[in-house]
Amino acid sequence: MRGLIALFLAAGLLALSPAVAEEKHLIGADVRALLAGHSVAGVDDGGPWTQDFAADGGTVHKQGTGQSTGIWDVRGDQYCSRWPPGETWTCFDMARDGAAIVFIAKGGKRYRANFTS
Repeated sequence: MRGLIALFLAAGLLALSPAVAEEKHLIGADVRALLAGHSVAGVDDGGPWTQDFAADGGTVHKQGTGQSTGIWDVRGDQYCSRWPPGETWTCFDMARDGAAIVFIAKGGKRYRANFTS
């Protein structure tokens, strides 16, 4: 009887625990394949944003009424972008979390986005 009660308790605890998607770190080839020729949309402190990633390395980021045109690349296993006239590349680790893609900044801040195309 105790074994049966323990089984029901364990099943109840599993039913109450939230489903958690497991984040999968992406390597360079995966990053390029996922981004090239596609667009994503997300929301951050500045509100909703979108970003297009052309296969030739061009990128366009839109947020609010603003738009920035830059270039992107994969360096090592990171997504990197540069926004002229600036010369500095900013790189992010990348992960997949279910259907979402996650840009992970050097300091650990995460930017989740979903593919729109």
